[in-house]
Amino acid sequence: MKPAMKTALIIIVSILAFIGQGYLLLNFFVDQVHSSRSCGMFNIDHVELHIKADIPNVGDTECDYDPDENVRLVKFDFDVHPNAVENYASKYDLSLVESPSDFQINNYLNPSSKLGEHIEQEKVFFKQGKSEHSEWSMVYDKALSVLWVRIEYV
Repeated sequence: MKPAMKTALIIIVSILAFIGQGYLLLNFFVDQVHSSRSCGMFNIDHVELHIKADIPNVGDTECDYDPDENVRLVKFDFDVHPNAVENYASKYDLSLVESPSDFQINNYLNPSSKLGEHIEQEKVFFKQGKSEHSEWSMVYDKALSVLWVRIEYV
């Protein structure tokens, strides 16, 4: 084999090895964020991975993880202009809540006392789902630009 071919082969193999390592590290990082139970660092990313929805800029976040129940409750106050989240419900296929009995608001962290009024004004939306690792639900109040999320780990 010619020296130039050897050099080219070594460079190609090195580049492929580097890309492979990068992929493995990224995959490891995403798995760590997905399986984290902490409310600290990467809380928003963790929730996004479970509910498969983007969390826009938030002004305030409240989070509580109960290890006995294996449940994480999170409340996000969106820090964006209301028009920026105007289509949030339709973008993520949330259903309009028609009655407070459509979901158990006490299952969420610090629910607003205005939810009943906002349900009547057709400004509250709900969605739930599950994966092999969790069951989750979210309630979005369009009037307050607040999203409540409940993740129950299985």
